[in-house]
Amino acid sequence: MAKTLFYYFGDDEAYFRTLKGEFAKHTRLQIEFTRLYESDEKKIQSFFIKLFKDKPACIFIDFSKQTQDYLHLARIISRTLTDNKIVTVGLVDYLSPPEVLMESIATGVQLTHIKSPECFDVVYDVTRLIAPKESAPHGFANATLKEDWEAGIPVKIGYIHNEGLHFETDYKLQKGDRIRVNHHWT
Repeated sequence: MAKTLFYYFGDDEAYFRTLKGEFAKHTRLQIEFTRLYESDEKKIQSFFIKLFKDKPACIFIDFSKQTQDYLHLARIISRTLTDNKIVTVGLVDYLSPPEVLMESIATGVQLTHIKSPECFDVVYDVTRLIAPKESAPHGFANATLKEDWEAGIPVKIGYIHNEGLHFETDYKLQKGDRIRVNHHWT
């Protein structure tokens, strides 16, 4: 089986080791992990060129340090069409402000997870996206619900003017679709 390339952009060596161990324990994928971290904005942006050249299957972007620079990198990666499909995962920690979680989602990364010592859910989600047949059964209980649940998707409001508003989302809309915008404006 060929090796699958994964990149981890971040400074959390302990989480990186945990992630590597969980992938080895719960999947049959042969993964070559590479951890990269820079604190200089220009060097962080140069990671994009490396990604374009190396074509990894998955990128983990840790927003715990140099948050704005790594959020910017995530936006660039998510908005650039590439020949290979790259799974992008945003990572925040428990000390990150709630705004960072929302900004992570707004960058366009496919998954956003809160880092913890138990990262089976991260491994399971990534494996199901990359190689669905290579993932072990999740082992979680399934339930059938009788009530309706309301869900939403965060969007970014670009600007508002007298004829409407401009918002950005990765959700596919068709002409004539109706949306409801819940907001905090008065």
